[in-house]
Parts: sequence; C-alpha cells; structure tokens
Amino acid sequence: MRKRAMLAAAATTATLLGGLLVGAPTASAVVGEKISGTVYDNGWSHYSKKRCAHASVTLDVNSAPDDDNMYHYASKKQGGSGSYGEKRVDEFTGPVYMGLKSGCFYWNSRQQEGTFETDWEDVWYGEIDY
Repeated sequence: MRKRAMLAAAATTATLLGGLLVGAPTASAVVGEKISGTVYDNGWSHYSKKRCAHASVTLDVNSAPDDDNMYHYASKKQGGSGSYGEKRVDEFTGPVYMGLKSGCFYWNSRQQEGTFETDWEDVWYGEIDY
C-alpha cells in the first residue's frame, strides 16, 4: 500500500512538472549557415534561396573578391525588391547587422569596382546568422 502511494505521488509530480515544461517558452536556436555567392563587376547578384529569420540577421564575410567593395542586402522578394537596407560587408568589417530581426528574406550581393577587370566573375564566402 505504501509503495502504491509513493508511485501515485511520483506520477502526480511528473504530470505537474510536465505541464509546466510544456507551457514554458522555448528559445529558438540561431542558424549559423555558411554562405557564398558569385558576384559580377558593378552588378547585383540575386540568390533564389528563401530563408526565414527568428533572430537578428548578421553577415560575417571571410573572403571577398580582390578586396573590392562588397555590398549585401536582404530583401522581401526574390530579385531584390523590398530591401531591408544595403550594407557594406567584406572580410575587414566583421559581423554586420543586416537590418532584419524576423521574417523571410532573399540574399543579394555585389562588388563595386571602378575599372573593368578580366576576372569579371568572383566568389565570396562567409557566414550568415539568422
């Protein structure tokens, strides 16, 4: 009889704790995604992958083409419309907040060069956290 009472008390406690834990808010993990893209001289590249942020979107570029000025932005629609704000980000800036804390977005990037080069196509690498 005593053993049965202890088991019943343990079951009641587990149910109460389970109810508390289910109702507790869960923190969503920040996605740290490796990202890269091809950019062209003085032209925007629009990428087609849709991402949805649950935290502040930041970009940290590890390498950029020829140390040229690299610009990036997140947009509401594929093709670049609905920009959250253009930011200059390259391997010297460190992580940069991209102006977006939640919502779905597409990535856009470009390099800005003053002269035409024979390496008209370049690739950049970095990490985007969202």
